[in-house]
Amino acid sequence: MYWYNPVIGQMEDTPDPRTDARAQEMLGSHPDSEEFIEEYWRWREKTGVVAGLVFTGQKFQRREQGLEPPR
Repeated sequence: MYWYNPVIGQMEDTPDPRTDARAQEMLGSHPDSEEFIEEYWRWREKTGVVAGLVFTGQKFQRREQGLEPPR
């Protein structure tokens, strides 16, 4: 999976997570992790695990670029 990882603030290529627990692990260990995980679950309800992470990453990448207002 190639995605923007908001925890490290850059694009990365990583193996696809197979579970929600793994996806949440990937979004952990950051001061804003709670917000990242909330966003993941918003997407996850509509999509799969991988798509949920990709869309979450896109949201925070846009925010970092100033294209989306902060929460």
